[in-house]
Amino acid sequence: MSPLLILVMFELQLLLVQKDVNHYTIYKKRRCFLWKNQYFQMDIYEEPCHPRCRGLIILETYTTLLDKDLELPGFLEIIKEITNDGNYSMYKLSKKDSDEVNRVPPSPRTDGVPETITDGVV
Repeated sequence: MSPLLILVMFELQLLLVQKDVNHYTIYKKRRCFLWKNQYFQMDIYEEPCHPRCRGLIILETYTTLLDKDLELPGFLEIIKEITNDGNYSMYKLSKKDSDEVNRVPPSPRTDGVPETITDGVV
């Protein structure tokens, strides 16, 4: 076995020990695009997921512009501003309800897409 493979396996074991059983893994597809010289990230949440994430799409941008000067893409229907809403943080979106903690988690993905764990704040 190569030293690099041993190192990767060791790092994976370290990460698995730190897995928080009180949270689901978040699966999302990220689409990044430029519109009128502004960079946007659109996260599309995918199954398996907690019901609170079903059908959820979050648009995110980083800017120094004031709210009144930021122009959002006209081809998207923006339903709600969530910038300061903690309910849309990765922590809250992935949190298991208290009665779910000891339940069997949703089945892992079977489409060959590698599992990605995300815990940033939107």
